[in-house]
Amino acid sequence: MSNITPKPTASSEKLKWQAKSAFNDGNFTLAVELFSYALEQVPNYAPYLTNRALCYYRLDDADKVLKDASASIQADPKWTKGYFYKGKALEMLNRKAEAAQYYRKCCELEPNQREYVDVLNECLPKQQQQQQRPSSTVNSQIPRHNVMCDVCGCCPIVGTRYKCSVCDDYDLCSNCINSNPNNKGHRDTHALTPIKQPAQQVSTMSSAATAAAAARPQTIDVGLSVHSYNVILVIDVSLSMIGYESNSRINPAKNRWPATERGIIKIASQLGLKDRLTCLAFNAKVYEVMDAESIEVAKLKLAIVLSQLKPDINDENSGTALYDAIDSTFQILLRNKLAGLLLGDENRNQIILITDGEDCSSTECNLNEACQRMRTICEEFGTDVLLIGIGLEYQGRQAMNLLKRSGGARCKFLDLENLSELDDIFDRISLVFTKRTAVINV
Repeated sequence: MSNITPKPTASSEKLKWQAKSAFNDGNFTLAVELFSYALEQVPNYAPYLTNRALCYYRLDDADKVLKDASASIQADPKWTKGYFYKGKALEMLNRKAEAAQYYRKCCELEPNQREYVDVLNECLPKQQQQQQRPSSTVNSQIPRHNVMCDVCGCCPIVGTRYKCSVCDDYDLCSNCINSNPNNKGHRDTHALTPIKQPAQQVSTMSSAATAAAAARPQTIDVGLSVHSYNVILVIDVSLSMIGYESNSRINPAKNRWPATERGIIKIASQLGLKDRLTCLAFNAKVYEVMDAESIEVAKLKLAIVLSQLKPDINDENSGTALYDAIDSTFQILLRNKLAGLLLGDENRNQIILITDGEDCSSTECNLNEACQRMRTICEEFGTDVLLIGIGLEYQGRQAMNLLKRSGGARCKFLDLENLSELDDIFDRISLVFTKRTAVINV
């Protein structure tokens, strides 16, 4: 086995942050998926394994906690959390004597960590507990903060919690404060404020920033947490998305499809059990890939259809029917609105439309009609719309700006010039869904 310790990447750390946010929101299933994606990028990374083990622990899945904890120990025998969660898993399986062996190992590695002493004593016979347990009065006074440490992943943080006074969601435990807390991208210019009791509050905004926020006009309330989503993905599958040029040549530098495919998977991975996903694809025609599927069904279908959606140079329907796609989206929302009125569906509609070219193939709808549809979608149907244009030329950009103006405050247009920006946009969309807010917050 290689002695090289795996190191997190910028992308895997983004996934970790998203997973941490989902965990703090109580969405442990989503956090598991995000940590799994991070582990695909950095296999056998012990902190990610124990972070996922914690999520499985909250989901009461002892076998998976045991599997991840054992893998963590194998990957890094000095990583204390591996032994801790293996002990937890064995306790869940009513194997306390074995669990105590792993808690002892935790105490050997980190003798000053009170939490490990406590869990060890709980597994020992009473006679041994009386010999080893310190005063219960002292133990009861140890504060526990219900947040996760951003370095070691422990939750709750026992003892003093160190919170960044600038970043909204960066915390360290007392062990990690002395182990280079900025080694994972956190700025060393940000002060870390000690919080001794969970009731303490720390402001992360300066007075100037607070005043500016108060003065900022509020056109629409998009900060409220969304209970559940109806997400509609409208994806351009014309030949230009794979970098098709004349003479049947493919320009790899203009191939947007791999990033788009990754983005679709990321978006689907952020959606919860109560969310629904609709997918439309368009070239010269519009295809309804799936209609308001539950997220579990949608994920299964995406695994099958994504390869089929990839543009093919032999496709007879080459072209871009953007306006027809907007009209089809309108029809779907109208249908969902009627169904929602009958079923009591209060999901919030979110549309993400991705294209890299101007319309040249629509037969059912022109630009003016598409703008009217967009106005109705946003204002009457209460839908948030994110328009993403990739490498648009003048006419395509002008059309997207007209559509954005028609949608008003509920519509946002992102004009991407470089393909490299696309992955970052999808990461930001994923974070928005993780935080359960609107896509126009991207």
